Amino acid sequence: MTVTIRPARWYHYCHPRNVRWMNDPTVTEFLAKRSKQTLRSTWQYWRSCQHAGNIRLYAIYADQRHVGNAGFYDVLPDQAELRLVIGDRSVWGKGIGTNVMQAMITEARRLHWKQIMLHVNPKNERAVKLYSKLGFQSAGMVPYPGADDQLKMQLPL
Repeated sequence: MTVTIRPARWYHYCHPRNVRWMNDPTVTEFLAKRSKQTLRSTWQYWRSCQHAGNIRLYAIYADQRHVGNAGFYDVLPDQAELRLVIGDRSVWGKGIGTNVMQAMITEARRLHWKQIMLHVNPKNERAVKLYSKLGFQSAGMVPYPGADDQLKMQLPL
């Protein structure tokens, strides 16, 4: 399966497919922030990201099919926070996560960043194992009010 990332466009976020993913409790089980999504709320999210100036959004494709979204948040000159959701459950367990993470790490290096970090629910054992395998190191727990505490992981580039 060929996995690519592309700069996201409004239709990657403001589409019934994305709303369905973000309202699927299995997809969002380990996300720190979960709330009911609508086309309107995804449009508002898209617009806020565009106006923020420190967010880079990407669409995840597997064999030319949109299967999820990723992004770099809180972008600084030499680092950013990585987030991703593979919403299409039909591609889970097929190495998409590894390929997406490798593509995002390559993108961070292309942007000449010195580090990327992420937050992960420690109960998401598969994700923690993947991030560790890719060289991310634990940097302690981060409290999330109203949600499970998150494990902060960092990757020097």
